[in-house]
Amino acid sequence: MSWFDDPCTVGGVPLRGRFLMESGPFGHSGASIAACMEAGFAAVSTETISLSDGASPWWNIYRQGENLYNCSKWSDIPPGRWVDREIPWAKARGAVVIATVGHTVRDMEAIAPALEQSGAAAVKACTYRSHEIVGMVRAARRRSRLPVWAKISANWPDFLELAKACRDEG
Repeated sequence: MSWFDDPCTVGGVPLRGRFLMESGPFGHSGASIAACMEAGFAAVSTETISLSDGASPWWNIYRQGENLYNCSKWSDIPPGRWVDREIPWAKARGAVVIATVGHTVRDMEAIAPALEQSGAAAVKACTYRSHEIVGMVRAARRRSRLPVWAKISANWPDFLELAKACRDEG
């Protein structure tokens, strides 16, 4: 057994290992999340679930030489399908699902309450606008009993202060 296989708790979520799949194309659906778990991940984040349609007018994965680039906007699956079908399907197959929600406080207020009943292990706030993240964490804490994670971008000029403010919100 390696360090990656050691059970631990991260952000209030018990895990059977330490290797997590971040939101992106591999969290596209319940089936892809279950496949990631079968491959050895301890938890998988969904693609970002939003009230806005995330259908991309281009390919989601772009290859340049040896590199792959994630070019998707966010999930093209509507929130109701995530809650009613995709998350429960993955959870029934043993997946630990981190439901990524974005990109506004309005999205979080609308989507977070239903995630508890879906089987998600935690909700993660994700936004492109640094001024939204603290309000999203606050909304998730108010609207759900799930552990709340925040996706903080290190390229935001005040990312450490934002991380502390998110922590202070719970």
